[in-house]
Amino acid sequence: MRLILFLLKSSRRYMLPTIVIGVLAGGASAALMALINTTIATPENLRSGRIGTYMVLVLLMLVSGLVSRLFSALLTQRNGFEVRMKICRQILNAPLRQLEELGQHRVLAVLTDDVPTITGALLQFPQLCINLAILLGCLVYLGWLSTATLIGLVIFLVLAVASYVIPEKAARSYYKRGREEWDQTVKNLR
Repeated sequence: MRLILFLLKSSRRYMLPTIVIGVLAGGASAALMALINTTIATPENLRSGRIGTYMVLVLLMLVSGLVSRLFSALLTQRNGFEVRMKICRQILNAPLRQLEELGQHRVLAVLTDDVPTITGALLQFPQLCINLAILLGCLVYLGWLSTATLIGLVIFLVLAVASYVIPEKAARSYYKRGREEWDQTVKNLR
């Protein structure tokens, strides 16, 4: 969440269009699924209007997905540079004693390993927006079709998310230990 807030603060120019276009692509995908399902359920109602709507939704989904990925690439390049510059400024402004206590290996590991990880996560952001929009659109459509099924699915989703989040929290200590070992590896390399 802090990463998203940092991105919103540092690059609104790219972040907001990325979110809007990603949601548009996801909404088009969800609408396309609903249209296909409705057409399959009632094939006698197949008209040229539905075919035109189908074509528009497919085109909208493809174009908005492409544009969202382009904005993501711009966002990634811009923020990767800004994060590195911010870290370098903090290093230059830090007292020498504090840098010596921290160690060169940790500073180098942040610049060479952590920043690429953050920028790699940024590439996934448009896909997150698209998938969330698809999920919400499908949940709304499912609720329209059957409220009982929607409630059952929401319960299942809550359990599924909990089954992921709880072990992931336990795994964070391993991530932290792996990060510390990477610091030690960089120290040994230096």
